Amino acid sequence: MKFICLTLLFVSGFTDSRSEQYEVLGPADPVFAVAGEDVILPCFIKPSISVVDMRVEWFRLDRKDSVHLYEDHDDRNTDQIQSYRGRTKLILQELQRGNASLKLSTVQISDEGSYRCFVQSESCFGDATVVVSVEAVGRPPVITVDGFDRSGGLHLQCESAGWYPEPDLEWLDSEGVSLSSETTETHRNTDGFSVKHTIIVYKSNNEIHCRVKLRHHMLETLINTTTVNVTLDAASAHPCLIVSDDGKQVRDGNREVDRVDRGKYRFNAYRGVLGKDGFSSRSFYFEVQVKDQTVWDLGVARESSNRSGRLGLSPMKGYWTVRRFNKRYWALENKSVPLSLRVEPQRIGVFVDYDESFVSFYDVKSMSHIYSYTDQSFNEKLYPCVGLGYRCNYNSTPLIICDE
Repeated sequence: MKFICLTLLFVSGFTDSRSEQYEVLGPADPVFAVAGEDVILPCFIKPSISVVDMRVEWFRLDRKDSVHLYEDHDDRNTDQIQSYRGRTKLILQELQRGNASLKLSTVQISDEGSYRCFVQSESCFGDATVVVSVEAVGRPPVITVDGFDRSGGLHLQCESAGWYPEPDLEWLDSEGVSLSSETTETHRNTDGFSVKHTIIVYKSNNEIHCRVKLRHHMLETLINTTTVNVTLDAASAHPCLIVSDDGKQVRDGNREVDRVDRGKYRFNAYRGVLGKDGFSSRSFYFEVQVKDQTVWDLGVARESSNRSGRLGLSPMKGYWTVRRFNKRYWALENKSVPLSLRVEPQRIGVFVDYDESFVSFYDVKSMSHIYSYTDQSFNEKLYPCVGLGYRCNYNSTPLIICDE
């Protein structure tokens, strides 16, 4: 803050007249603003005399260019910095009370910096500096499964973008204890900072939280890494299938059936079977051993999905699966997508994030991603689903639900 005044002395008898004197005051601390919101840059005259008849100008110290100019009772912003057009305002009623504060609308990251409030009358002028610090709140963090390793570890990746300044990202277990990231990546562009961290967790960790935070803001998401205990429901199985007593294995009985119960719950043409339990929140994971079996489908099915006749497995029909047939692999989208796998999977992991609406498949042994269904629409329970095709499967190797 500084001020300079010229004192005018007129002698007429004993009369002494002096011009007004004032100080221009700004905040002692930085002003914090949130990108996309409005902010007030404080500037006051002491004593609180009207500045309606004065010149008030705001400008950026780093650019020496005008942000807002008020002069001769009007705004005169022909030389205003282009990026501030339509976003600055002085309030006439406040000018009458000595308040020259600037309202800045729809704050941008580029607005961060030092500003000067300059006030000038006919015989006096002064100024004050206002430091503006901008924070941009990014998008909610998203957790995805990035693979597995031979020690049984689940590789999780958390990513969030659109932050400013650079935020802190941390992993927490279900008890709030901080976990160390395996790898970290940070990038900056015109939209701010993006952060990406990965971590390896194990089945005993259960709930894992990813938290991104700045000084005044925090966003958090969580994932449940529990490996669910899947048991196959023999009551849903096609009559040709043989489900083990413990519900952990299914194979084709290599026989034809003349009469098939066409009840709503049981598969009667497709040789499939569902898990006993369905899931309708958070996330879950299970593994199926497919080693030495040459024809199979596996994934999840919607509770209300049709099980009668030839199904045409697809998300439209309530099935999210991958298939092996004739030594080739497909993701059974509404239009099947061929998959190029480097090796034949022996054990496949199925990860479902119900809340984020995606289903992902992984080759557990090679620790590689196979396919993901993203941006789906889940509004009812999802059940684990495995199948052995439509025709009699003479390969007696079972599909096995893995507990470990």
